[in-house]
Amino acid sequence: MLVFTLTNYHTKINKMKNYLLILIAVFFCLSACEKESGSDLQAKAEEELTAMYINIQQTVDTVVCDDPSQWSISALGKDMYGAVKEYIAYPHSIDTSNFLKLVENYTQTEIEYNKKYHPTTAVVLSTPPPTQVDCIEGKATLVYDNED
Repeated sequence: MLVFTLTNYHTKINKMKNYLLILIAVFFCLSACEKESGSDLQAKAEEELTAMYINIQQTVDTVVCDDPSQWSISALGKDMYGAVKEYIAYPHSIDTSNFLKLVENYTQTEIEYNKKYHPTTAVVLSTPPPTQVDCIEGKATLVYDNED
């Protein structure tokens, strides 16, 4: 009876070891999959930002600029350090409320992307905001003051 009990005990320990090995193997597989899906998530986030940016640019590029007074300027995007990445001119003839929501959504999404993925970028001195919009060959062009 004592031999049977010890044998039964060793069998249970061996089963537990096997379960532990399987559990460890599953953990490592899931860890590897998580890393892969993390890079997939980053690529998806980059694609989303690019699509949003293209949509914003196309919205303003379709409008001919013939009167600079009918255009305004907005900041667009933030770099990793919180500085404005660029400025964009937009016409008053579009739904400006909706357009500015697109710009804000893009900027907020970029801020979240920067916090989550910490993209490596060169340190660039921030550009001061443009002072006005000019119309050159039907395209809105931002004008910057050069007070050097």
